[in-house]
Parts: sequence; structure tokens; C-alpha cells
Amino acid sequence: AKNIKYDDNLFEKLNDSKYIPLESENQKDIFRNFIEKKAVCEGYSNLYHYLLNSSNIKNEFISGNAKTFYDFRNYEFNHTNKHAWNAVFINNHWILVDTTWASANSEITENYYDVKPERLILTHFPNDSKWQLMKNLITKDEFKNSPFLDNFYFEKGFRELPKINSDNKFIYIYIKKNPNKNWLVSFKFENENGVFERLICKLKENKDYKIYYTEKNNIPKKTIIRLDLTDFNEEKQTLLKYENIG
Repeated sequence: AKNIKYDDNLFEKLNDSKYIPLESENQKDIFRNFIEKKAVCEGYSNLYHYLLNSSNIKNEFISGNAKTFYDFRNYEFNHTNKHAWNAVFINNHWILVDTTWASANSEITENYYDVKPERLILTHFPNDSKWQLMKNLITKDEFKNSPFLDNFYFEKGFRELPKINSDNKFIYIYIKKNPNKNWLVSFKFENENGVFERLICKLKENKDYKIYYTEKNNIPKKTIIRLDLTDFNEEKQTLLKYENIG
């Protein structure tokens, strides 16, 4: 992942419905990927597949679809969100690896080298359902309609999905306390014009959860609630904000 860069130009070509994807076949040419040091997800996964085979490590190339914060609304399975990743058999069990998403940022995201199946299924749907690696498999419709949550959320120490419930007056968002850091959590909601506005919440806590709550009449009946995280460095007194986490 450190030696291969994502080929944005090829990605744009492959997403062009008028483009005949001959170059997609070249993604299977692992030596081309290695020499040119660029690829799209298929190239990353094929190269990783080859390297593991060369080391006699049992593995599988997985094809399917992925979703991000920018396309999860009205999600449809199509060529623009096709994706590829791998499964590797280590210590008598399969683990899931996405070398493409691991190298998406300037630093390697090691969390994508052994992603828990119940977390990867939030963003990755394999064509072959057995590679969900879960006891209770989900359907395409369930994947389409499920909320988006970036794996960054778990990478930074959060251990559970956020939970939302309500009563007659309030909406409650439960965030499991992060043992690693006192991350600042904030929310925005999408207004009728498709613009995200700050969601003003009150906070209460119990032993395990931080509970953010707001009156129902503060937001539209049908809306999207966005989760953002801010890393507050107490020693340096600096803030680093991460948006569109979920």
C-alpha cells in the first residue's frame, strides 16, 4: 500500500459509461501495477493476491461494491461503486483486508488489514455472500438501506455503532465511551434545502455511554444526521476536525 498510488485518471475513465474498459483488464497485470506504481482497487487487490500466493499464504480476491458518505443516499449497485478487496487465511481463520482503502490517506490505515466482518459490511458488500464472514448474512436491500459509518470511527477507539432511539419529545444518540481518548463528538442535520446545519444537543452520561439528546421539533421528520469527530489535543491546545464520519 505504501508503494502504489491510486490511479485517479483510470478511475474516471472506468466510470465513464462511454469508455470501453480495456484498461480494466490491464489491472490484472500485476507487473504493470508494480512498475508504474499506480492502480485502482482491482490492481491493488490482484497485486496483494499475487504476493500472498508467492508466499504460500492462502487468500482470496473478493469483488463487490462499496459505499461512502457521498453516495450512501439512494444507493444503487452499479459500475461506479464496484470495488475489490481480499480475504487472507491466517491462524486457521479468515480475515478481511482492503489495501486500497488502507492507503487512501497520507498514512497507512492499519485497521484495514484485519477488519471485523460486522464493521466492513457497513461499507463493503461482496458479490459472493460467503465473504461477508458473518453468521447472519445481510441482503442487498439491507446494505442499501443501512446507515454509513466510516471505519475511521473504530480505528480511533470507538467500539460500538452509535445507537439512536426516541420518545414522545426527544431523540437520543448513544455513543459508547471511547477508552483511548476524549474525542469531541458533534452532529449536523440535513435541512429541507439539502444543507447540513449544526444540531444543538444536550449531553448526559452514564457509566458506559455519552447520550446526546435534542427535541424532535429541532429537526425535520425525515432527515440525515451526520456525525463529526474532533481530536482535542489538551497538551498542545489544538483541534483537528474529521467530518462526514457517519
